[in-house]
Amino acid sequence: MSERGIMQKFVKKTSGYWALSVLWLLFCCGMGQDAVAEQAMELKEIPGLYQRVLTLPGAALYREADLQSARLNEQPPALTPLYVYQKKQAGGKTWLRCGRKPVNGALGWLKQEDSELWKTQLVLRLIPRDERVRPNRVVFYKDWPTLNKLMSARKVKELASKDLQDAINHRQDPERIVAVEPEVMPESSSASPHFIPVLDYRKGHFRSHRIVAGDSLGFHVALLSLNRKESSEAENRVKTNSSQSFKDYKIGIVFLMDTTKSMGRYIDLTYKTIEKMYAKLKALNALDKVSFGLVGYRDHVDFNPGIEYVTKIYQPLNPTAKPETVLTNMLKVKPSEVSTEGFQEDMYAGLDVVVNQLDWQPYSGRFVILVTDASARTPGTSYSLLNKEKYRQLQFNIMNRKIKVIPMHIQTKAAEEDGDFIKGEQQFLDVENLEFLHDRGYQPAIPGDDSHAFDIAIDDFAETVADAVNESINGGLYQKSKDDKKKGGLSTLVANEIFKTQLQYLGRQKGVEVPPYFRGWLSRIDLLNPGNNKFVVEGCYLLSRNQLNDLSKRLEELLQNLEQYDAYDEETLRKKMMSIAVRYGGDPEAENLPETGILPPYLQHLPYQSKLMKLTADRWEGMGPSGQQDQIDRLKNFLSVYRMFHEDTENWIDLGEGDTGLQVYPVPLEWFP
Repeated sequence: MSERGIMQKFVKKTSGYWALSVLWLLFCCGMGQDAVAEQAMELKEIPGLYQRVLTLPGAALYREADLQSARLNEQPPALTPLYVYQKKQAGGKTWLRCGRKPVNGALGWLKQEDSELWKTQLVLRLIPRDERVRPNRVVFYKDWPTLNKLMSARKVKELASKDLQDAINHRQDPERIVAVEPEVMPESSSASPHFIPVLDYRKGHFRSHRIVAGDSLGFHVALLSLNRKESSEAENRVKTNSSQSFKDYKIGIVFLMDTTKSMGRYIDLTYKTIEKMYAKLKALNALDKVSFGLVGYRDHVDFNPGIEYVTKIYQPLNPTAKPETVLTNMLKVKPSEVSTEGFQEDMYAGLDVVVNQLDWQPYSGRFVILVTDASARTPGTSYSLLNKEKYRQLQFNIMNRKIKVIPMHIQTKAAEEDGDFIKGEQQFLDVENLEFLHDRGYQPAIPGDDSHAFDIAIDDFAETVADAVNESINGGLYQKSKDDKKKGGLSTLVANEIFKTQLQYLGRQKGVEVPPYFRGWLSRIDLLNPGNNKFVVEGCYLLSRNQLNDLSKRLEELLQNLEQYDAYDEETLRKKMMSIAVRYGGDPEAENLPETGILPPYLQHLPYQSKLMKLTADRWEGMGPSGQQDQIDRLKNFLSVYRMFHEDTENWIDLGEGDTGLQVYPVPLEWFP
């Protein structure tokens, strides 16, 4: 999977009412036993990891392993992760001496029956429903045999659909189904990340559909969920008390315009569209609800100084900007008087300015409308302002800031004849690229020989935004209508995205009450749409800073050895492998990388497919120079992204009482080597 795809899934962390939002330990320090130089117990099956448990609702920490002993003043919330220091029998019960840190962190004693064993820091996030191919709600099954039987059924779609309807209508068989995903979802944040801890996982088999083996997974999870009554009451509160809910809901729209010589007509039409939108917003008394920005881009000026610029901010996002000021600035946008070098323009340089230099913070709905008749220069190539490192950072920031980029790619005869249109179309549709929103039937191509195609598409976009603002003023959620479907893909796409951001905004405002606890099994693949191989959950591993630093160090050493591979003869290579194995406690006679110990043991216990884990000297030789270079480049990409994770201070979670080395980061499984 691409870097773009992985980061896209990773930064969107809304998962519904169920949440491991209690990852933060809320109880005080210094109330346990006197600190001694001791460590938590290690997991025998996974060297290098400590034993951990998750607390169940109502769990209590005692000063001694005795129910008559005093309880600590502050008790851990449900699903709090604790390290296990000691285990013993007392009073007919099994007790665990636990704490929040793996070294010198024991706080008190916990009954084992009030905890769940959590072998790895593996978690899931439910992918927001509007980001799935079909917005089906997820059903949670009671046990693995029930889920596995359903996955392997020939009529899995029909059976899963019936299960979903039964669960929604509260008619489910309690011996099979334990819960269903709620309709209304709260927003996630770095301070309250919505993750679901994974207790176990199994590989299943879809008999009726071809599914990659590694994707046919069922996960056993521990959840905090709303019961029927609480769920209905919570959803009714959201629906009936929404009149004031969207008071501060705002939409930011930036037009990223190709301002080269051929774009004059489309620049004028974009200006007229913004002018019309301001008129509609004024009629609704909603000028403060939508802000507009405009950034122009061209190509390198070395070809001709008359090109003037590569990027230029004509109008920044500003929630207090007056319409007349915005329109005056936008009137300054003119097409270049001279041609650029070829069809390719430096679009990514313009997008970098839009994402990283404009202030998106005041806005819940964030849209970039890209208008161009050309393809983009590939980052890292000649004359591109962005190298590959900056491009990866741009990818990361787009996903992290939840900015939606919608291309309007104008199809001209000249570009078709040159082959540039096809190249641009591939850039805008390719899943390896940025998250251009082309799904749900939307295609970015706008026929350039149709004088009205662009006008209709952009006018429908403007009308959709105005309708959504009108609904929010009246306290309603904007949902696409039959008219939206008639308008076309762009209008439907924008309606979907606005609806999603309204739900997320509403979740932030309303909050969610603490629900009861249960265990359940869910499928990684959408059971109602298995043929598309689309996930409803994304797996992450909560990697500590210490682990991230260690993993980076190991990969850097591995990368260095692979890059020098050609310089080694067979005997030298063998000695290198032995040296690595001895240093990392691996097998000196190792034939593959995991056995050398250079890769952390916990990687072998995660549910993901890894080419690197299967790498042997023979396989490396068989790859040939091209395949070997691909692996080297892949490792470099890993290390580059790990540096981004390290610098992304907003998304580190403190599990270690202020110890930065114990802070964890939700690394997607696909970003492990």
